[in-house]
Amino acid sequence: MQKKLWSALLVAATLIAGGFAYQLVSSQTQTDLATQLSNEALLARQSLINTIEQYRILPSVIGNDPRLISVLDDRTKTAAANRYLKTVRGQSGTAELFLLDATGNTIAASNHDEEPTFIGENYQFRPYFLDALAHGTGQFYAIGATTGIPGYFISTRVISPAGTVGVVVVKVDLREVALGWKAANSLVAVTDKDGIVFLTSIDEWLYRPVVSLTDEKAGRIVASRKFGNANVVQATPIFADNATEFSLDGGTFVADQNLVTRVDFPYAGWSVIQRTSLGVVQTTALAAAISVGLATLLLGAAMIIFSQRRSLIRLKLAQTEELERKVEERTTALAQEIEERKGIETALRETQDGLVQAAKMAALGQMSAAIVHEVSQPLAALENTLASAGIYAERGEPDKTTEKVKGARRTIERIQRMVRHLKSFARRENPPRLQPISVNAAVREAVALAEPHRKEVGARIESAVPDNLMVMAGDVRLAQVILNLTINALDAARGSDQPIVVISADSDDDGRTATIEVRDNGPGINIANVKQLAEPFYTTKETGEGLGLGLSISNMITEEFGGRLSLQNDHRGGCIASVTLRRAGETATGDDGQRSGRQSDTTEAIEAMT
Repeated sequence: MQKKLWSALLVAATLIAGGFAYQLVSSQTQTDLATQLSNEALLARQSLINTIEQYRILPSVIGNDPRLISVLDDRTKTAAANRYLKTVRGQSGTAELFLLDATGNTIAASNHDEEPTFIGENYQFRPYFLDALAHGTGQFYAIGATTGIPGYFISTRVISPAGTVGVVVVKVDLREVALGWKAANSLVAVTDKDGIVFLTSIDEWLYRPVVSLTDEKAGRIVASRKFGNANVVQATPIFADNATEFSLDGGTFVADQNLVTRVDFPYAGWSVIQRTSLGVVQTTALAAAISVGLATLLLGAAMIIFSQRRSLIRLKLAQTEELERKVEERTTALAQEIEERKGIETALRETQDGLVQAAKMAALGQMSAAIVHEVSQPLAALENTLASAGIYAERGEPDKTTEKVKGARRTIERIQRMVRHLKSFARRENPPRLQPISVNAAVREAVALAEPHRKEVGARIESAVPDNLMVMAGDVRLAQVILNLTINALDAARGSDQPIVVISADSDDDGRTATIEVRDNGPGINIANVKQLAEPFYTTKETGEGLGLGLSISNMITEEFGGRLSLQNDHRGGCIASVTLRRAGETATGDDGQRSGRQSDTTEAIEAMT
């Protein structure tokens, strides 16, 4: 029962708070929006006034020109007046300029040589003509009776020295102002004294009354032909007549779910109407009501939950104390067990690292012997080179002496690269950095390094690798893998009548990988021993010279590259060793320059390592 009472009170408080927030925010938002609309309407009115006022004095100025006044008494001077009006139109930016006689006939115009022209047309029905005759000046907005183009007409009465009366009229095109409003997404309309919209950024409002027209207003509009062929009298009013909040007296009002601001002009009976939808007011108020309601609901729920939790906390305190005691005992036991496990894991890791390094050092011993053998030849060549250099020096032949010394330096650099790579191999190393490597360059380097062994076996090596094939690999180790496989293939083909090793490479069907194959024409392999061939220290060579590390190292390097190494028998005889790696791209230079300097510097050392 108490729980239901609390729930009812919480719902009532939420509804009251939400309703109050809705009313408050709705009123404030509408007030702010009305202020903003009023300011925008004042700016729109001022922009229109500025456009009109810059032409206000123009009829009086051109009306004092003798070329224009003289036409009233002497029609033979019409041509000069026409040229003058056309020049003024081009310089002032007005739409048109023309001169009417006392009967309303056009006797001079800026468009005298254009079609349609005002010359010969009678405009005595226009209010701007009648007002100018009666009061000296006139102004009127209408659709042109001759051109059909709307404009604002400003008129001034002129009198010739002979007493002849005429009216100078300037037509100003105000449509550019409306286009500016439209570009700024401002919903603006200008109405005349009869409530007809004649200038607006809202296309569907043009030439429509704000509210229904009275018979007197409709008759006056028809008589003045103010809007040409536009059926203004029959047009549907913009706002419904039963919109009680609508007012023609100015100010801000609500009509048809729109907030509207009306600002009057200082002349002509015009007004500016600025409109915006009330949807933003309702949306803002509703969002505020929901937010306040949710906040009230959450606050009330939090208070109820807090009250219930206090009783639960008291109940759990006793249980927590007992649980903490048991947890403390178990934590102590687990801490001891964790320390013991950490010690075991550390010892295991150190043992594994020691085994890996021990295996590497065993292979290093085998490679060191090979390097010592390879160094002996360049050392002997170095001794001969230096002896030759001494003989040339004694003979006074500096060019040949320099050449021999350079040769000796190259031999020394070769020996240094071998020793440097041996030291690098002995270090504990991180996984290699992968980069795009040219397969063709790696194959050529491996074949060059295997050349002494090929001569010993008496075999032939053929290669077919695309120049532009690139894979992701290490800068030195790809050549090392290919070299290991090539040496193994040469040893396997040793007993054949015509020993041959074929190295090929190409992209795979998926387009994302490439495969390098080394094929020999030896006796093949025992499929049952394939897994053992990749294990360290396992070898099938009868010479007893190998340590059985070549395939093991090649398999390890290939896996570091994210690839795979596989062995299979060829149906034509012999064995195929395949290395599949991820492709790096389609474009490559295909020359040795594509590989880094470090790769070229260590070519001799790779042969010794294998």
